[in-house]
This record gives sequence, C-alpha cells and structure tokens, in this order.
Amino acid sequence: MRRDRKIVNKAELTRLQRKFESCVGQLLSLEHSKTSAATVGSLVIGVIGTAFMAGSVFRYCSGRIYKGRTGGSHPVFPETFR
Repeated sequence: MRRDRKIVNKAELTRLQRKFESCVGQLLSLEHSKTSAATVGSLVIGVIGTAFMAGSVFRYCSGRIYKGRTGGSHPVFPETFR
C-alpha cells in the first residue's frame, strides 16, 4: 500500500509504522519460540525413551532378567541361557 506523501505529520506516522512493525516482529518471534520449545521437549523425551528401550533389549539379550526368577533359564528357550 502506498500512502499519501502530503500528510502533515509524517514523522509521527513513520514512528507509529516502525512501532507496528516492531510489534509484529515480536509476535512472530513469540510464535516461533512456542513451537521450538515443544519440538526440543519432544525430541529429548524421544531420545530418553529410545535409550530405555535399547537398555531393556540389551538386558533381555544378556539373560539378566530371567536368571534370578527361573533359576537361570529362559522361559521360552530354556537351553539358551544356562
């Protein structure tokens, strides 16, 4: 949009326009920070969950889960973990 260049109070209008553009920039940065914080939080939770799952798989494969409960044998493959 083009404005009329013959306005009496150009300095005030320019100041208000700059203030408006500054406010719009702050709103955009607030919207961006909201989504970026949620993204970082979900990634951290996903990595922690993946680490727990990997740990449980490694523990399961090493036979430590069943050694105390079933006398050292696996319930499905009893000859594997003796």
